[in-house]
Amino acid sequence: MHIDVIREDETLTHIALNGRMGLVGVQDIEKEFEERTVQRGKSTLIDLSAVDYVSSLGLRTFLAAARSLQQQNQTLLLFKPRETVRATIEMAGMQGLMAESENLDAALRQLQKKSA
Repeated sequence: MHIDVIREDETLTHIALNGRMGLVGVQDIEKEFEERTVQRGKSTLIDLSAVDYVSSLGLRTFLAAARSLQQQNQTLLLFKPRETVRATIEMAGMQGLMAESENLDAALRQLQKKSA
């Protein structure tokens, strides 16, 4: 599991996760994930198109970051999850964290709108 930084600026963070977000995957990225999301305190778009599995621990990682960012009046959106990952997110009742569109510009607009 690893993180690719797509964009970090004064208004938002856009990262892509790659791999399996099970116990080992979460442990691999946990510190960097928190630094790039919660500690930056910027609205965050997380591209999940290269993630093929998310465990309950992975879901808790997303939820904890979303809650922490919300306390800072910022938003976290999950973008372009694969079908299996999307189904896991929906079964957990976390579909509110998913971007409404798979179009990057539309997802970025949604992120900015939610953070306004």
